[in-house]
Amino acid sequence: MSLFYIVLITGALLGSLATASGTNTQPVYVVPNFHPASCGWLTDWSTERNYCANSYFDHLDRVRDDANYNFALSECNNLIAMLNFRPDRIAELRQRIREGRVELCNAFFLEPTINLSGGEALVKCGVEGLRWQQAVFGVRPRLAWMIDVTGVHEQMAQIVAGLDLDALVYCRLNPTGSTLHWLESPNGTRTLAISPGHYLEWRPLFGSKEPLSEKQLLALADDIRARVGPLSPDKDAKRPDTADLKSAPRRTPAGVPVLIFGGSGDYSLAPFYKPYPTEFLQQFKKVAPEFDVQFTTPSRYLDAVLPSIQSGTISLPTMRGGTAFTYNAFWIQNPRVKSWFRRCEHLLQTAEMLATAASLRGRFEYPSQAFYHAWLLMCLNMDRNTLWGAAGGMVFEHEQSWDARDRFEWVERTTLDIAQRAAAALALTPAAHKSPAPREIPLPTVIRTKFYAARIDPTTGALVSLKLGNRELLGGPANVIVAEQPKKPIGFSADHMVDRPDRNWLADSNRRVPRLTVRANSEMTVVEAESALVGEGRLRRTMTFYRNDPRIDFETELNDIPDRTVVVAEFPLAAPVREVRRGIPYGFAYGLWATTNTALNGFFKGITPAVRWSHYQMEGAGVALLDQGLTGREITNNTPIIYLYNANDTYRGHTNSWLSGKGRHVLRYALLPHTGDFASVRVAQRAWEYNTPSDLPAVKTTEFLQTSDNVLVEALRREADEIELRMAECLGRSGTARVTMRLPHREVALTDMLGGNRQPLRGGPTYTFPVRPQQIVTLRFKTATRVAEIKPLTDWDELVPENKRAALHRYLPEVKGHPPAEWLQPKPKKKEQP
Repeated sequence: MSLFYIVLITGALLGSLATASGTNTQPVYVVPNFHPASCGWLTDWSTERNYCANSYFDHLDRVRDDANYNFALSECNNLIAMLNFRPDRIAELRQRIREGRVELCNAFFLEPTINLSGGEALVKCGVEGLRWQQAVFGVRPRLAWMIDVTGVHEQMAQIVAGLDLDALVYCRLNPTGSTLHWLESPNGTRTLAISPGHYLEWRPLFGSKEPLSEKQLLALADDIRARVGPLSPDKDAKRPDTADLKSAPRRTPAGVPVLIFGGSGDYSLAPFYKPYPTEFLQQFKKVAPEFDVQFTTPSRYLDAVLPSIQSGTISLPTMRGGTAFTYNAFWIQNPRVKSWFRRCEHLLQTAEMLATAASLRGRFEYPSQAFYHAWLLMCLNMDRNTLWGAAGGMVFEHEQSWDARDRFEWVERTTLDIAQRAAAALALTPAAHKSPAPREIPLPTVIRTKFYAARIDPTTGALVSLKLGNRELLGGPANVIVAEQPKKPIGFSADHMVDRPDRNWLADSNRRVPRLTVRANSEMTVVEAESALVGEGRLRRTMTFYRNDPRIDFETELNDIPDRTVVVAEFPLAAPVREVRRGIPYGFAYGLWATTNTALNGFFKGITPAVRWSHYQMEGAGVALLDQGLTGREITNNTPIIYLYNANDTYRGHTNSWLSGKGRHVLRYALLPHTGDFASVRVAQRAWEYNTPSDLPAVKTTEFLQTSDNVLVEALRREADEIELRMAECLGRSGTARVTMRLPHREVALTDMLGGNRQPLRGGPTYTFPVRPQQIVTLRFKTATRVAEIKPLTDWDELVPENKRAALHRYLPEVKGHPPAEWLQPKPKKKEQP
């Protein structure tokens, strides 16, 4: 990670706010917050929403009872729960919001995992969060409130800026040493980042049931001092939460208040001691009069710091290249939830495209409300622990409560129906034909296509040679399936997983002779190798080689993987890997591998998340690994691996069949070899095509939309009286993009992600415009007709199966704070030996 310090003015910085205002006190802003897993973590969705609503009402009670208390409120689904369970308190909530004592701080519909969805799903989470809060509460949040993310990717600055927000807030893995810094995307877009520490700090204040002692008060004063002038690294390492934050010691820039996100832990309530915070402020003033502490909201902090930043009186470091990652089990486990999410993403985005064309070309009504509901359900399944796959099984499947499976099935069923009806209305040219039936043949010595020559070892089933002309790409047997286990025990192995060098080999597919079956027709050769992997657990590897396509498809079936076992597929390469790229939402991370270049600082060390693809460039050739929801990657030396499974029979004491290795698991991924450089093969486009569900109508969307090869379209939909088209530059190069729109429209404008900041675009039906590397571009095309207006959803009934509505409506007024967790229970005292 390289840091580039941008000096906004020359000369000395202004003194602290305290000095500037003529006082001798340092302002300290404490922002109370509540941090749950709002769609379920250790309990089902219906129960979780009770905990969330009641916990926020607990904070609201303290606002009522203590004039010095204010707090931040995040996530639309929590607000919906509050509306549903206590409609009698909503007028009070609205009043506190108007007073500025409660802040709806998060523009996004909920706090998603930002590293696993496609780009458009992440953007829509922001768009729909803003739409909902403006429509229902008349408020426009100012922040991307992402306090629990476990890594930040390169495109977040561009997404936050495109939503016209003031800043990104995150906690872990801040490498800059500053609580305030710039976050910069590859196209040069910058946004302010706020990262002061953890979201649950000053726990003694929030967690004590009695007044704090003088010793505890002095410790909090020392904590403030450490934020102004950080401790040495060895002393900083001993501060609370340092191991979880994995960050450099953080300093509050001169001239701004100290910022502290206050809480007693996850699911934090208002201070347990009810006379706090007023009594605390009186106590603290006596022991540390140099600090002016206030319990406040994020916007008041923004209002205090933005003038100095915007005027150039504060110099901030700039972070490029994203952060490192932690909780790395999240990227490699529960492929069922990740692959189903990816499938539903593509179904929904394709259905929107077809419905847009059909509604403008034929007799088809654009289903605005159905698409709106589908995106909200996708937002719910983007909740961090859901898409991380890190939760009890009741979050994914439950007999009485609404669950992730229900939501996926609704999106799948609804979008397939819309896509099929829209395609029928369009009567577009079929894009595919039925292949002739394959016949069984002996294993060829060499499988030859127009692009390569491949060899399979009949004694192992591994791909042992892949030649482009005379050039061998592989440095050893490839698509070898390897089972591994950590060398040392891991407490929660569905949260944390060590990198490959810290795991032991358990078994691999090269150790047993498989039963081979080969089938072929004029278009493809399919090789199936069946054996066992660990014990008698069946392993089936299917490899498909296409005569007219360089992509090689792999389908690997695993059965009965032991608990706490990782399974990977490895692809050793023959030449040194020079550059590595991996897909991220609306772009890619990019860095050098064998050497170092501070201008290319994408993070690739250890286990990393990838969206749809990763790419490995050698001199004059390269390979891409594509996937359908297998998001974990790692490279050691010149061997990339794709993670297939991280088997855990339980999650923090709860069973979870979606996480367990028991039973049958089918994983799909592909290898795309090529000569030349990364740009020559359009990896992002090929990965998008690979993820297009096969049960979608086979039509050519190029009949109504065409683009140049340097952009990838993720969204084509209707908004009011406009067509919205969103795409991103996908080669990492500045250039000129071209769009040809063959749907009826009038004037066209380049806009932000919400349709604002419009810049008219001349032309028609073909339009050209400059693009910077990985720039996200939104176009709006005016239409003669308007689609139905979206009605904001304030209860979930119409989307929930009828047999689960009783649990949805069940109000549990006594539950609040943290749901029961075994590690939070008091440990029994050990009996003394006589």
